[in-house]
Amino acid sequence: LENEYKKRMVQTLSAFNSDSSFPLKPQKVIADISQVMTTEDLLVCDMGSHRFWVSQMFPAPGPGTVILSQNHGATGFALAGAIGAKVAQPQRRVIALCGDGGFLAGCAELATARRLDLPVVIVVLSDNHLGYIRSLQMKQFQNPIATDLVNPDFALLAQSFGAKGVKLEKDASLSDAISEAWRQS
Repeated sequence: LENEYKKRMVQTLSAFNSDSSFPLKPQKVIADISQVMTTEDLLVCDMGSHRFWVSQMFPAPGPGTVILSQNHGATGFALAGAIGAKVAQPQRRVIALCGDGGFLAGCAELATARRLDLPVVIVVLSDNHLGYIRSLQMKQFQNPIATDLVNPDFALLAQSFGAKGVKLEKDASLSDAISEAWRQS
């Protein structure tokens, strides 16, 4: 059963390798990240709907290559966790995968990353909602409350901290953007 599930997930993920729809679907983000990661790299995933996609579909390239927050109260964990991972293992390339709500909850840690000169790649999935909380409220109450976000321009926010910020446009490649960020670090 485990091998059948894994085979189905690999097929599903590979179907998104060539998906050109925009905005990027979570499956496409996971497919792109999996294309660039090696057994030496580390993905730190925040709490949010995307965590479920990662936990179900991400083909971890090896042991110790993925850190997932297992607590529903850990929104904002990914950036701080990625910084801690980079400090602990500076030889590893590190990606923080955040939803917009999680990133906003911990974006002040950009100052820490810059102060310590830590090259951490941050991928922010933006849907202008606290998506996971919104889905739970819709399921239970059919009425989401206080889940809408007013987001900044995340690329400009990164730049205001002295980091490089990139906003993916329709025909841009996330895997290329991550590879370029790693080349520049």
